[in-house]
Amino acid sequence: MRRSVLDDWIRQKEGWAELSREKIEAMQLKKINLLLAKTKQKGKFYQYLPEKISSLEEMKKIPLLTEQQLITNHRGMLLLSQSEVSKIITMYSSATTGQAKRLFFSASDIEKTVDFFACGLQEIASKGDRCLVWMPANTENSVGSLIARALGRIKAEALICSMDETLDAVADFVINKKINCAVAMPFKMLSLMRYADKTGKSLPPTSVMISADSAPPFLKQELGERYALQVIEHYGSSESGLGGALECGAKNGMHIRENDLLIEIVDDKGNWVQKGETGNIVLTTLSHEAMPLIRYQTGDNGALSAYPCRCGSVLNRLQNVYRNATANEMGELNAILFLQKNVLDYRMLRKDNRIRIEVMLMGKVDREKIKEQLQRVVLQKGWGARVDVHWHVEKLSLHKPYYQAKRKIIAE
Repeated sequence: MRRSVLDDWIRQKEGWAELSREKIEAMQLKKINLLLAKTKQKGKFYQYLPEKISSLEEMKKIPLLTEQQLITNHRGMLLLSQSEVSKIITMYSSATTGQAKRLFFSASDIEKTVDFFACGLQEIASKGDRCLVWMPANTENSVGSLIARALGRIKAEALICSMDETLDAVADFVINKKINCAVAMPFKMLSLMRYADKTGKSLPPTSVMISADSAPPFLKQELGERYALQVIEHYGSSESGLGGALECGAKNGMHIRENDLLIEIVDDKGNWVQKGETGNIVLTTLSHEAMPLIRYQTGDNGALSAYPCRCGSVLNRLQNVYRNATANEMGELNAILFLQKNVLDYRMLRKDNRIRIEVMLMGKVDREKIKEQLQRVVLQKGWGARVDVHWHVEKLSLHKPYYQAKRKIIAE
């Protein structure tokens, strides 16, 4: 089995003859201390930080950074002038009353992301491959554009497909362009494969990298077993600089980009948990030039693997990742609906205190049973006092995926 592609990449970046846990942790400690010195010198917000720590264990003494602090103080976290900023990501969270969360990136930060992508994409693509990029790519530095740039570096062809196309158009695009691998969001890829299977369209891809949303085991199993795809999961976020951790062929966790990220797993009180135990994912961006984050609470859950990877890598691995960074997390609804093989897509809308769930079907399901399950989840989470479910079965060829990003409740 091939070792994770990240091992050699990190080894070469750091100029080492070999990779070891001792070297990785010494490198992380050195970068953290450089980061502490830089943020205290240039940043207005981080003045509370210590000037230096003597071990990674001392990270536990540094206060956690919350989303609300990031929203309130993002300009005070910026270490460069505005003229040196190449990319700004603005996000709005319903959990923070619609306030904007802004992240700043320099050209150097973006280059590090492209370099990481070029390495990671080699898990599914190589020279001469034709890769579907089904991610937002409407601006120069959007994630899809960065993926396309990275594919070019490994001599693979990037074929970008609009996020606003029908599933029928995407399937035809994949067939006509003779695409043999893909990068896509998990549930969009599942919907595409189900649609193609239902309509008799034979799609040529043999591998896919899924990212930008939760990928529950049942989804990865269906893509792998029913549709014979090699599935590689990637974990990243806007806060991590889009790149974060990547599966290898062993499929037992995502190897962390440890030269650029320090990831900790903490309990609800902020204490470290044992390896193998699930907790809150906290990240520190070791190499970000414009706006480094130190012990940022992502809102996602996961665990650090307690045992070595079968591929032989020495990198720490993230496992059991559950993305719940938004207040209206949809994981339970995803499971209820997408475990039904005849469900193609769904969306949830809210008006006042009333929830409407629209489900696109390809065949028969137990509608009453599913409706009861959906109503129970919605009421338990307090999303609404009344739940209506609308079933759609017509005009599959005209269906566009309901969401272009993560699923959330749509306000009417």
